[in-house]
Amino acid sequence: MEATQNTIDFSTLYTNNREWMIRLALRMGLTFTEAEDVVHDTFVNAHDHINPGLRPRGYLRRALTNRIYDRSRMLSRRKAVELDDLTRLADEDAGPSLIDFDECVAIAVSTSSERAEQIEAVMRLRFVEGLTNVEIARELGICREVVAKRLGDALQTIRQKLTREN
Repeated sequence: MEATQNTIDFSTLYTNNREWMIRLALRMGLTFTEAEDVVHDTFVNAHDHINPGLRPRGYLRRALTNRIYDRSRMLSRRKAVELDDLTRLADEDAGPSLIDFDECVAIAVSTSSERAEQIEAVMRLRFVEGLTNVEIARELGICREVVAKRLGDALQTIRQKLTREN
């Protein structure tokens, strides 16, 4: 498609803006692969919305930032649902008493003693302090994927133990 005065050549726009947009996404806590995906999605959605009369860089910055915040909110909601599921599992068939946090930690670390301190720290920062995976990763000096893996493994272990007992 040939660029005219009234349309934007998206190939040129992508080439000229991709690098700084990926750097911005990385500074906002995404991995390189996630940053590439979010930048690509931003360009796909921007295709119909960028006004050729305006400077596209400002629009792209706002669109990218909004997309990253939306993604973060979605992941937070997913984690909240997982925690709600965990609480519901503990509450079902167990009467009025809920499983307490220390009990959850004890169950989670029972399968891997070499990572027990890290699992406990990740769970405490996530569920007691309310930090995001990115904040936990910075706090503990580990990558975000490790935080997600530890949380996922811990919740899965707790779910399995609670469903076996019920």
